[in-house]
Amino acid sequence: MPLMRYANVLLMRAEAYYKTTGSRTGIPDAMLSEVRTRSLNNGASVTDLNNAYFKTDFMEELLEERSRELCYEGLRRFDLFRTNTYAAKMAELDPAKTAPDVRVSVTNAKTNFEQYKMWYPIPRRELLLSSNLVQNPGYPK
Repeated sequence: MPLMRYANVLLMRAEAYYKTTGSRTGIPDAMLSEVRTRSLNNGASVTDLNNAYFKTDFMEELLEERSRELCYEGLRRFDLFRTNTYAAKMAELDPAKTAPDVRVSVTNAKTNFEQYKMWYPIPRRELLLSSNLVQNPGYPK
């Protein structure tokens, strides 16, 4: 069982370079292209994919690529937290635009969402062990 996929490493590298340089040219775009190269078929080219998925906001494009490439690997929630886009993505969810078999799940997720639930509560045992810890907002102290 792999601990981390190469595509994830490439996408993390692209994000790190973009956040440190502020530019998508060079390494960040090359990393996206390398990830997309693996999925080519039926005569498509990397240029076709890069053009089809291009966004002026590089982080938006990167997050979408991560959601496609790392689908069902349990990383999406952390990506949205890290980029402070979790609440906005929850607000965008539309149960009517989802498949009937997942409509109830999407409805429940939207209904149950609260801003404070983005963070887990700190376990009581940990709070008792360290007086420096403060419980995350929204949870009993």
